Amino acid sequence: MGSTRWRCRKRSIEKNHRRSTRIPKQMEVKRSQI
Repeated sequence: MGSTRWRCRKRSIEKNHRRSTRIPKQMEVKRSQI
């Protein structure tokens, strides 16, 4: 269970990193606030 959870988390982080390059900084700040 833990391994699957970590994998999901890692995948989401990777997606965020790739998206952060395309999404403006304003959007990133709004997301971090939520």
